[in-house]
Amino acid sequence: MVKRSWLSTSQNPNHTLISLLDRCKSMAELKQIHALIIALGLSEVESFTTRILSFSAISNSGDIDYSYQVFRHLSNPTIFNWNTVIRGYSRSKNPNRSISVFTQMLRVGVSPDHLTFPFLAKASARLSSLRLGLAIHSCIFKAGFEMDRFVGNSLIHMYASCNDIASAQKLFEEMPQRSLVSWNAIIDGYAKCGDLVAARVIFESMPERDVVSWSSLIDGYVKAGDHREALTIFNRMRFVGPEANEVTMVSVLCACAHLGALEQGRMMHQYVKDNALPLSLTLRTSLVDMYAKCGAIEEALLVFNGVSVHQTDVLIWNAMIGGLATHGLVKESLELFTDMQNLGIAPDEITYLCLLSACAHGGLVEQAWYFFNSLGKHGMTPKSEHYSCMVDVLGRAGQLDEAFQFKK
Repeated sequence: MVKRSWLSTSQNPNHTLISLLDRCKSMAELKQIHALIIALGLSEVESFTTRILSFSAISNSGDIDYSYQVFRHLSNPTIFNWNTVIRGYSRSKNPNRSISVFTQMLRVGVSPDHLTFPFLAKASARLSSLRLGLAIHSCIFKAGFEMDRFVGNSLIHMYASCNDIASAQKLFEEMPQRSLVSWNAIIDGYAKCGDLVAARVIFESMPERDVVSWSSLIDGYVKAGDHREALTIFNRMRFVGPEANEVTMVSVLCACAHLGALEQGRMMHQYVKDNALPLSLTLRTSLVDMYAKCGAIEEALLVFNGVSVHQTDVLIWNAMIGGLATHGLVKESLELFTDMQNLGIAPDEITYLCLLSACAHGGLVEQAWYFFNSLGKHGMTPKSEHYSCMVDVLGRAGQLDEAFQFKK
């Protein structure tokens, strides 16, 4: 709890407030500190506003909408403040908002700088909007930042994300000076577009490589379905490349899962332990998924149960519920779903697909209908996979006429 009385005993209240902001861990803490700053009449002090905006806009524990509300009340926001909010929205669930803020910025006569445009390019990439990306590129050209390497790298990523790899390659070739980030951006671009031949040629011709270079190529082969080649590259990386990171291991574990390569999967898990890689939720989810798909359901449960329930999300629950269902552990799968609901974690379309699979294995027709109808009740639209699962449920239960009618 942040108390005003603390400041009265401090020889330097401003320094104390800055220290509190720098150590802030949650929005609840930030709001308390912010309220105190407002009460003291210091809400326009730049050293405070920049920290409040940065935490709420960029931190994983932040709230970009709160950041925007703070920003709106600034009488004279700096370019840094504008960029912070644009950056926050570019990585949010609504990247379009970063474009709206940029438009407001231009209307009030604030000129963008070389840091503004990469965030806008990122928003265009996340929206996969080539039209928007071209408009941003035009603004970059008019502002004279086209030769900026940081801006150029973001444009390569944007064009590749919008499936215009030819424009990405043209920018790469025209760069007066390429950094490692430039090389990684074009490799990742070709990999994302499914051209692994071109990605491999560029990878082999790189003057130097880092973990991002290796991870981009490995992930490209995984996405293309060439899981064996992905593992081959990872093994080469272990001998001649840098230490893998979380992103690398998520891709590698995905390859093991698709191949059903349990022993290799166990080796990858041991690699994570031996190299003391941080066990993020994404990595734990990949481990659960790998063990479940490789038939080691007890090991999947061991990883799943090792995560604090308050740090879980719907993805790791889906992996475990689906794993149990696939192995015919219907009762356990449905019980886990009940636990998930009791924790207040909202199911998604994949959750219901896993539940329908469980019902198919257990011959639970009535329960399957309940789950299928729940999709619509919770604002979700059943996809072809849900219909196929429902047909499977009816078919396994011997209700062939119902299955035929439902399919129609």
